[in-house]
Amino acid sequence: TIWWPADRAWCISTDIDADDTWVGGSAKLIRRIISHPALEALPVNIDDRMGSGGDTFNLPPPSPDRISRRISSMFPGLFRNRGSGQNSDGVAE
Repeated sequence: TIWWPADRAWCISTDIDADDTWVGGSAKLIRRIISHPALEALPVNIDDRMGSGGDTFNLPPPSPDRISRRISSMFPGLFRNRGSGQNSDGVAE
């Protein structure tokens, strides 16, 4: 969906399946949008990617495997011997 006023002073583009809404306009308009405290807005260039692959501000969450590795490094032995009938200290359950 794209819309603009009759004088074409600005333009808004969004898509129901996209993560972003793009606003084109004067430098003054864009500065006002970017500085508005209720909006999450970033300046972009005409050739920047649209969609989750181009969003460097809202990075995707880490994979469950990466989270497990991080927790294991913080708490050694936490996941060791899982399902073996022993707890993480090697004591039979």
